[in-house]
Amino acid sequence: MLTDVLLRLGALDHEQDAVRLVVARTLASVPLSVLAACPLTPLEGFTRAALRAQDASSATQRALQGLAWSLIDHAIATGGSPTAPARLLQAAVGDEPRLWHPPLTPGRALAATVVEALAKRLREESLAGECGLLLDLHSALGRRANGDRLLDSLLVRALDSPVAADRQGAAVAWLADPATRGERVAELVRRDESFAALRPVTDAIAAMRQDLVDILFLDRPLRGRFWHREHTYLALLPGGSHGWDPEHLASYASALRRRIDARTTTRPERHRALTSLARIPATTVEDLRPWLDDDAPDTRASALEALAHLSDPEAALREIVHHAGEDWARTAFDGAMACAARLDPAMASKILTSALSGPIRMSARKEALRILARLHRPADLPTLTGAAMARDTRPDVRVDAARAMVAWLDAPEAWTILAHVATEGRDAALALAATSPRHIADRHRQRYARLLLASAREPELITALGEWSDVLPDLPSLLEGIVRDGAPAESAAAIIAIAGHSALSADWSEHLAVLRRLARGAAIDAGPNSQAEADPPHPRRMESLVAAMIPADGASLRWHRDHLEAMSALLEDIERDSRPLGAPWAARLAATDWEDEAARLASLERLAGAAGDVSLAGEAVTTATAALERARRLRLLPGSGLPVSTADALMRRQDAAGAALALAIVITQGQALGWPEPWRDRLRELRGNGTGIIALLARRARTAAE
Repeated sequence: MLTDVLLRLGALDHEQDAVRLVVARTLASVPLSVLAACPLTPLEGFTRAALRAQDASSATQRALQGLAWSLIDHAIATGGSPTAPARLLQAAVGDEPRLWHPPLTPGRALAATVVEALAKRLREESLAGECGLLLDLHSALGRRANGDRLLDSLLVRALDSPVAADRQGAAVAWLADPATRGERVAELVRRDESFAALRPVTDAIAAMRQDLVDILFLDRPLRGRFWHREHTYLALLPGGSHGWDPEHLASYASALRRRIDARTTTRPERHRALTSLARIPATTVEDLRPWLDDDAPDTRASALEALAHLSDPEAALREIVHHAGEDWARTAFDGAMACAARLDPAMASKILTSALSGPIRMSARKEALRILARLHRPADLPTLTGAAMARDTRPDVRVDAARAMVAWLDAPEAWTILAHVATEGRDAALALAATSPRHIADRHRQRYARLLLASAREPELITALGEWSDVLPDLPSLLEGIVRDGAPAESAAAIIAIAGHSALSADWSEHLAVLRRLARGAAIDAGPNSQAEADPPHPRRMESLVAAMIPADGASLRWHRDHLEAMSALLEDIERDSRPLGAPWAARLAATDWEDEAARLASLERLAGAAGDVSLAGEAVTTATAALERARRLRLLPGSGLPVSTADALMRRQDAAGAALALAIVITQGQALGWPEPWRDRLRELRGNGTGIIALLARRARTAAE
C-alpha cells in the first residue's frame, strides 16, 4: 500500500510548498524498515520536483534531507545497499546546493557513504569556484570529516577562492582537526600571512605555535587578502598569552601599549587592549598607571576594569580600594570580588575593612559588604552587624548587608540583622523576599519564611510566599487574617498563595479549617453590607478562595478528588447566609468522577438535592456548564461523552435543580456532538419545562440545524 502512495507522489508536482512540506514530514514519520522496503525512485522524483519549485522552502528541503540521512544510516545498520538512499540525498541537495545537519550523529560508515555519494558534485562545485556544499558537508559530518582525503584536498583548493567568505570558511574547516592544527596553521600563514587576522587562526597560533607568534604583533601591516588596513595588525587575545617566552611577552606588551595610545584606536579596541595587557603575567599596577590616571573617562574606566586580570590580586585590590572614595568607585569595585577570590581571606578582609573605615562611596560600600559576607570569616561579623544595625547607615546599605547575611544563617547575629531590617518597610521586605528558597539551606528555610511573614504586608511579598509552601505547612492559617481583613490587593495575593499551597499539599485539613473560620465572618449579619467601602467582602473572598483551590489541570483534579469532595461537604454544611451560594456546586462538580457512571450519577443527584432553591436554577446551569466544559477540555469525560441516560435520570427528578443539571449536560454534549437527534429531543423537552429560567435558557441554546 505504501508503494502505491509513493507512486502517486508525482501528482503533487503542482501543489504549494505547504502541502509538499506536510507530505515530507509525514513520510519522515513512517518507520524506516517499512519505507526502506519500498522503491525510492518515486520519492527521488518527488524530491527533485519539490526543490525545483519556485516556492520551495528550506523547511521542505531539510525534512527531505533528514529522511535521506536516516535511510542511509538504516541501510548501513541492516546490511543493505545504501545506493538508493544516497541518490535520494543527492536529489535533496538541490540545484543550488545546500546541506543541513543530519537528525543523527554520523558514524564513520555513514560519513564515508555520504562523501562518496556527493563526491562528483563536490568536484564539480570546486572546479566552478564554489565551496558552499563542501563547507556544509564538513560542518554536518563534524569530527568524522577530519582526515578525509577528498575533503582535505578540496579545502586546500578552496583556500585560494576569490571569495573572502569562502576562504575564511575553508580555513576554519581545515583547522578543525586538533591533531593537525599546529602543522596546518603554519601552512596557512605561509600561503597568506593575512590568514592570521582570522580569529580561529589567531587562537591556533597563540596556543600551539610559539615560533609564529611574532606575526600577531608585527610592526607593519599584514600582507595578503584578509588585511586591508594601513595600520599594523595586533591580535587582542581574550584568553591571554599563556606559555609564551619572556621576549615574546615583552614585545607583545610593547605593541599593546602603542595600540592603546594610538589616536586611531577605538574605545572597544582600547578596552580589549588594556585587558590583554593586564593578562600578561609581568604586568603590574604601575604598568597600568598612565591609563589609571588618564583624563579620558573611557580610558580610565577600562584601566580600572583591567585591574581584576592582573596576576597580583593583592596589589590590584589595594588599587581598587584606593579609588573607593572617588567618582570611579563603582567601576573599580566591579572587579573587587574577582581579586578577593584569589587572595587569602584574611588579607582580602583586611584590605576591604580598611576601605570601609575611610571615605567610600555608597556603591563601593555595598559591594565591600557583599564580599566580606562571601569570605565567611567570623572576624568580619561585627563589621557586617554594625553596617546593618547602625542608625546613620543608609537604608539601601542596611538591606544589602542583611541580604549578604544569607550566607551566615548559622550565626545568631544574622537573624538579629534580618529581623531588624525586615520591619523597615516595603523596599526592605521585598528585597528579602527576592531571596529564593534554593539559596538557603534546608534547616533555615522555615525560619526565613516566617521572617518574611512577619515583615510588611505587601501583595508582591505575599505572592512570593508561594515559593515557600513546602516549608510552611501552616501557611493557610498564617494568611487567613489577610484574606479576611486585608486590603483587596493583599487579600487577592493571599488567596493565590493559599491556592498554590493547596495544589502541592497532600492534606487539606488546614485549608478546610480556614474556610470554616472564614464562614463565621461571612454571614450577612456579621459583616458590612451595602456600604461604600465594603459590599460585602467576606463571602466574595471566600468564593474566590474556593474557586482558586479548584485545580486547573486534569491530573491535579484526579489527585485532589477526595479533597474537593471534603471541601464540597464542608460548604454544604455551612449555613446559607454564611457561604457563597454557588461555591458548593463548583466544588461538588470538580470532585465528580465523570468516567464512573454510578459515582457520576450519585454526585449529580446529591448536588441536585442540595440545591433546592428554584430561584438558583439559572446559576446552577451556568456553574454546571462551565464545569462540564472544563472536564471535556481536560479529557475527564468518557471517550464518547456523557450518555443520554444521565440527563434522563436528572430530568426524572421533576425538580428545578435536576432540570438545571440536565440542561447543562444537554447543551454541552449536544454542541460537542453536533446535536444528534437524542440530544435535540431532550432540548425540546427542556424548552417546555415548568421552571421559567430553565425554559428560557433552553430556548436560547442554538442547535446546528437551526
